[in-house]
Amino acid sequence: MVSSASLSSLPAEALIHVFAFLAPRDIRRCQQVCRLFRGEIQASAFLQYTLELDALGYSAPLNPRLDISYDEKTKLLKLIHDNPTEITPMPTCITLDTTEATITSCQFARGVFAHGQPNIDVTRSLRIHRFPSANQNTPYESWSIPDLRVDAHAYRIDPDLDLLVLLHVDSAPGLPSNVRMGLDYRTTCYHVIGESFAFVSESVFIVGSGRRKYAKEIIGSFEVYEFDPVQSGRRVRHIASLQLPATADDPCHSSIRFVFSPHSPHFFSSPRPIASSVPPRVYDLSSTLHYICMRIRVYNIRTHLPAVTWGSLYISASRILNTIAESPHHGSAIHIPWEKWAAGTYWINEHLVSCQPANYFLGPRAAPLTRNPELNVFQIPVYHLGPRSGKSLDDPFVAVLSFDDQAHHYLNKVFLSSGHARRPDLVSLVTVPSDEFDGIQDWPDIMVDDEHITIHTVSSFGSSVSMRSPVITAAPHLVLALADLTKIPTRSHPGLAVTTTWAPAHVGVPGNELADVAAKEAARGLSSNAHDLPAYFRNKIAASPSAAKQAFKEAQKET
Repeated sequence: MVSSASLSSLPAEALIHVFAFLAPRDIRRCQQVCRLFRGEIQASAFLQYTLELDALGYSAPLNPRLDISYDEKTKLLKLIHDNPTEITPMPTCITLDTTEATITSCQFARGVFAHGQPNIDVTRSLRIHRFPSANQNTPYESWSIPDLRVDAHAYRIDPDLDLLVLLHVDSAPGLPSNVRMGLDYRTTCYHVIGESFAFVSESVFIVGSGRRKYAKEIIGSFEVYEFDPVQSGRRVRHIASLQLPATADDPCHSSIRFVFSPHSPHFFSSPRPIASSVPPRVYDLSSTLHYICMRIRVYNIRTHLPAVTWGSLYISASRILNTIAESPHHGSAIHIPWEKWAAGTYWINEHLVSCQPANYFLGPRAAPLTRNPELNVFQIPVYHLGPRSGKSLDDPFVAVLSFDDQAHHYLNKVFLSSGHARRPDLVSLVTVPSDEFDGIQDWPDIMVDDEHITIHTVSSFGSSVSMRSPVITAAPHLVLALADLTKIPTRSHPGLAVTTTWAPAHVGVPGNELADVAAKEAARGLSSNAHDLPAYFRNKIAASPSAAKQAFKEAQKET
C-alpha cells in the first residue's frame, strides 16, 4: 500500500497525468480518497474540463479549439448548462431567395442548412447557411455553389466530414447503355425484408417489422443484422430479434419507421484520420448518447376503430449492442423480449406533433413542433434523452393528453405501463408566434442540433428559415408580442425599420428584485441600441411576468 506521504512527494503534473487516464466517474471517486487527491483534481483546469464534459454528456472533441484555455472552456460549458440563453442568438429569420426551395430540396446537419435551386426534379446549384456557434466560435455565414456541374437528384451534407455527396445520372457516350448510375466506391447488396432500417454501428443495422395480424401478441419487433463492411459478397447474418411490448388484451395493426440521426465523429472505428476535417470545438456529442428513433403508427385498434395514433420510441444504440453482447448465442438469431432490453428507452406520444418526422432530434436532444390545443399555439418542447443532472420542467402535453381522445392513450399504456420505458425530461419549451405558419403549404421541418432549433416553412409568402434559441423561458408573451408587432408591418412593407422601446414601468415593485431580467435582455436584443436610449431606459428591469403583461396591456390601451 502506497502511503499519502510518498504520494505527496510526487510532482502535481505526475498525479494529473495518471488521473487523465481514468474515466470521469473514477476521477470523482479519487476525490473522495484523500484531501491530496481532491485538492489536485480541483486545481487542475484540464480535469475540471473533463468532469464538466462528462456532466453534460459530451465528449472531448477530435479537433479541440486552441484559442481558449481549459478554464475558459469549463466556463463556457457551465454557461451552456446553467443558462443557455446567454450564449444562443436571438430568433432570426432568413427568407430564402427562391420560392422553389421546397422541404425536399433542403438539408440540415450540425448547424449548416443548405437549399437547392431545383429545376423540375434536379438540383443544379446550392445556397448554404452556417448558423453562429458558441461551441466553434464562428459567426453566421452564407455562400453559394452556383454550378454543381451535375444534375443532382439528391444530395447530403456532413459538416463534420467536410463532405457534400451528390447523387446524379452520368451520361457516358459509347457505352452499351448511355445512361448509368455512377458510384465512386464499392458497395454490396443484402436482401432483407422489412419496412425501414437504421445503422447501429458500422457493421450492424436493424430492420423494423410491424404487426398485420391480430393473432400476433407483440405490437412489433426489430431484427438485428450484422455484415462485413470490408469484404463484399458475404451474406448478412441475422443475429437477434428484439421484441416490442405485447398488446394481447387489445390488439391492433402497426407500422414502424426509423428516423435518421447523424452520428457523432466518435462513432467511426478509426476517427483520428477525419479529425482534421472536423471543425475545432469545445465539446462534441458522445457516441454513447446516440439514439435511434422508432416511429410507431397504430391503426385498426379493436376497441377504438377507426382511430389512428402514433408516437416515437427512442432507443440507445449502445443499449442494443450491449444487450446482444450479454445474451447467449447458439448459432441462430436470439429472441429478446421487451422486458430484457427496454430499460433506458424513452417514449413520446406524438399525435399532436405537426412537423416533418425527419430532423427534430440529434444525439440526446429531441424537439418536435407540437400543437397545444389548450393555448391554441404551437410550441417546441425540448426533451433530453438519457441521464442528466438538474431540474426538469413540467410537461404541459401530459396534461393536454389526459383530456384527449382515449385512442391516443393507447400507445402510452402499451409502452409506459410496464415501467421500462419512460418519458424524457423536458428541459425547455419554446413558443412559436402564430403568424410563423401563415399560408404554409406543408408541415414545417424542424431541424435540431446541440445549439440550434431551426424551423423551415414553405408558404404562399415564399420559403423561410427561422433560427431560434434552444431555451426561451423568460416571459414568452413579451417575445411573442414583439414578433407580432414587427412582423405584420415589415411583411407588408419590405425594408421598413421598426424600433421598439421597453420602459421600466415596474421598477421598485416589491418582490421583483430577483424576477425575470432575461425577458428584458431578450427584448433589448431586438430593439433600439441601448446607447441611443435615455439613461432611465438603459437600466436593467427586474420584470415579473405579471407586471410586464399588465404594462403591455396598458400600452395597448394608449394606442
